[in-house]
Amino acid sequence: MSVPLKTIEREDIRKLETALLLTALYSKETIDTIEEEKERITSIDSLYIAAAFAREKAGIPTSKIADEIGITEDTIRRHLRGETKARQLINT
Repeated sequence: MSVPLKTIEREDIRKLETALLLTALYSKETIDTIEEEKERITSIDSLYIAAAFAREKAGIPTSKIADEIGITEDTIRRHLRGETKARQLINT
């Protein structure tokens, strides 16, 4: 799959999301996290963050990302700054 470095169109965003999701889902850390019941939510959050990160790279404002994904702007910002374990799982 070809993943553009500078995303512009929705299709490019979807490609980047897919690449980030696959990276997160198949990493050893994610698999280990899923096995720990209390940590499963972190793995689920990493899916949202992959989508948020792809949208940020496309130049979409944080407020719009929050609306599209359904979580708060503050949460989006924390994840995008790398302040959460979920963000670290997508390895970018």
